[in-house]
Formats: sequence, structure tokens, C-alpha cells
Amino acid sequence: MSETAMLTRAGSAETAEEAAALVAQALQACASAPSAVLLVATEHHTLAPLLAQVREAHPAVAVIGTTTSGGMFTEDRLVQGPSIGIALVCDPMMDAGAHFAAFGEGTDRSAFEAARTAMREAIDAADRTGELPDMVVMCGVPGSEEQLVDGVRSVVGDSVHLIGGTAADDTIAGRWSVAGPNGAGGQGVALLALYSEQPPVSAHESGYLPTERKAVITSGSGRVIHTLDHRPATTVYNEWLVDTLGTNLTTGSILDVTALTPLGRVTGEHAGHPVYSLAHPAHAHADGSLELFAEIEQGQEIILLCGTRDALIKRAGRTVASAVGGLPCSGALMTFCAGCSIAVSDRLPEVVQAVGQAVRSRPLLGWFTFGEQGPRLGGDRLEHANLMLAALAFPAERPLPLSGARNALR
Repeated sequence: MSETAMLTRAGSAETAEEAAALVAQALQACASAPSAVLLVATEHHTLAPLLAQVREAHPAVAVIGTTTSGGMFTEDRLVQGPSIGIALVCDPMMDAGAHFAAFGEGTDRSAFEAARTAMREAIDAADRTGELPDMVVMCGVPGSEEQLVDGVRSVVGDSVHLIGGTAADDTIAGRWSVAGPNGAGGQGVALLALYSEQPPVSAHESGYLPTERKAVITSGSGRVIHTLDHRPATTVYNEWLVDTLGTNLTTGSILDVTALTPLGRVTGEHAGHPVYSLAHPAHAHADGSLELFAEIEQGQEIILLCGTRDALIKRAGRTVASAVGGLPCSGALMTFCAGCSIAVSDRLPEVVQAVGQAVRSRPLLGWFTFGEQGPRLGGDRLEHANLMLAALAFPAERPLPLSGARNALR
């Protein structure tokens, strides 16, 4: 048998020197060369030099990085304010590759093309050209997640496990960034392709339940709903909130008010029940339109979903437990929607306690994201959604490799 080892570190870091020192401590504590590394930082830090520091110590390692909103957490600690986190996976049976690709202004690539390029390059970097990875970790930027997921899907299809978290900052001011071994930026995508004889296990869940309030999008496109049942979208949504929470919307950012009341679209069915893709209402405009953090389509029916702080805390632990299953676990990664963190607020320490128990006190690194990507319930399609929780667990023991065929790329 071959064992997987995982090490995580997270701590406050006010300066670049303090950030570099924390990374150095983690690298020194790692008993063997890591196969894959994930770096997480608040907006106060530049990712590129930190990734370069990792590569200087381990030139062949696959490493990606992303920014988080407000802080991060481990299996036993919540870190808020300027901070750095790092997760190192050491597995002699794992092949891993990483790549960053920019898109948009100053490039000749769309978000779709960037994700497609990064996926192929990450696979090549793992020296597994033509083979489907067992797991993909995606760090993208806000606004183009659907196109990024489509780009990944165009290479690996929907059957590959994916966990993704959109880069974030503290105040939605565009100070987010992502990075890979070949570059970094605020308009790009970083992908990590993992291959193992017994792959990591992921879970992608939400903590919200449907209500009876629903309407049809009679005018809208992209991430903006103009009218619901031919009435201004903010008017309809405000009526729902008043009826449900006794809360009135105001024009402007509404993220904190709506974190427990997302909008859902039925995107499938699982075990006889509808599957909802969630969108977080982000901005109420003076013209009555409602801006979201995920795309919608005119003609879709949307439904109001509701959650509670208790439900989100419990769901955090259950999501990690679903990924860990009954297997011995060497550690886990977790994406936790920043909107959910707003809703939970001062009870975030309870989230840390719940996930720490679920991972059985093994190493865990979690961070706060502006969108989440992964398989929707039922596993038939990769998607981008909001207000989701996701976990990726690494089994502690892996069998020696067996001969056999591996699925090829599209």
C-alpha cells in the first residue's frame, strides 16, 4: 500500500515577508516532496512571488493559487484579516499538472478558450497527454464562470470530478487574482489536474430549501433579470422577502440581505426530486432590474429558496463528511461561499468546529469564494452556482497501481 500525506497551514500575514515566512515554514514541515500545492491569500498579498517560492523549493510541483474573501480556515482555526493559507499533498502515486491562462483585454482569448487551453496544458504538465484526469481543481475569476466551466467541459466532459472556487476579495472591488506556475492575473483561470490510482472524493452541496414562491423570467439575459411575470424583478423579489423575512430591499448592493434567500432554477432531477441551481441576488437597480452572481435565461421559471444559519453550519460539516465517507482520510480542501459566510457571520467558529469533526481532525484548508463550480446533484453535468459548499477529500491509503485502460480525452 502507498500512503497519501497532507499538510496545511494558515495564519495572519500583514506583510509580504510574513507571508513568505509562513510558506517557508510549511515547506520545511513537509517530510517529502509534494505532488500538488494550493495557495490561498487575501487581497493584501500578491500570489506570483509566493508560487515562485514554492517552485524554487520544488521545481516540478503542480501549484495554483487564488485569493479569498476576508480570510480562511483550517480544521481547527479561523483566520480573518490579511492572511495566507497553503495545502501540500504528498502522494508518490499521484501525477499532477497545473497551468494558468489569461483571457479578455490584452489577450486573444475568450474565457472559454482560456479554460480549454489551461486544461490541456495542465494535463500535459502532468505527463498524461490524452488521458482524463481523476480530479480537476479550478480557480477562476468572477463574471465568466459559466464560460470557464464550458471550456473545461470541452476537454474532459462532465464525468470528471471538479471542484472550483471563484477568486474573491474583501469588498467586491476587483482585487481578486488567480495564479499558476506560468503566470498570474485578475482576469484568468488556474487549473490543477490530478491523477491517482484511488482518486480524491468530492462533494458539492447547498443548505437551502425551496418555497412556494415562483415566477417566470419574462425579460432578462446574462446575469440580469429585468422582469418577473412582466413586473419589475426587484418589486417581485422584494414582495417575497417581505412575506418570508419581513425585510425590504434597498437600491444598491443587497448581498448581505439576500444570503439566506437565493433564487433557484430547476436544472434536473435526482431521486424523484427537482435539482436547483442557485443564484445569489447581488444588486438591486433603480430601474427595477435584479443583478445576480450567476447566469439566467429568459423564459426560465425561478423559485425562491430559503436557508437558516443553523442549516448552513450543519451542511458545512455534512459536505465534508460526504467527501470523507467511511475511509481513512489524509486531509481535505473546502470551498465555502462568501455569501454563506456573510449569513453565518459571527458563528463561523461553529463552521470550523463542524468541518474539523467531519474531517476527524485531519488537515483541512478552506477558503471563501465568490462562486462555486462542480457537479450538480445527480452528477450528470458540471455547473457554476452560488451559495454552495464543496469539499475534496484525499483518502489516506491508496492501492498500488494496477494495469488497465484509462479514459481518453474528447
